[in-house]
Amino acid sequence: MILIINTNGIQNSIYLYKNKKIQYEKSWKVVTNNRKDVLKQIDIILQINKISLTKIKAIIVYCGPGSLTSVRVGICIANTLAWTLNIPVFGIKGCKYNQNEIELKEIKIIDEKNNKKNNYFFANPVKQFYTTSL
Repeated sequence: MILIINTNGIQNSIYLYKNKKIQYEKSWKVVTNNRKDVLKQIDIILQINKISLTKIKAIIVYCGPGSLTSVRVGICIANTLAWTLNIPVFGIKGCKYNQNEIELKEIKIIDEKNNKKNNYFFANPVKQFYTTSL
């Protein structure tokens, strides 16, 4: 199971992804306290699907472009969960769900899992992607 986090704009989304398709999706409009909303929604999704955090094998997070604070919140949550669970985290640039890019990340996760040399899986935290418009 892969957890996908998107906090790029005023509409946040959380997905559970498995076997090349979305198993569950939750979107909501951001009002305030973005951090609490994301964590609360992750908890709700896991409870609804009767899944523990340990069943999550990787995290994919949208890393920009987007609102500076919103993107940072999503990346911080993704990196922290990945570090805590010792699972890989991958960043995706863009604002919308991209099935092809998710499938490529899933293949990379499987390849890394089969070829890993040690148990420490969280090696590369995601960094934020910035764009400027002049």
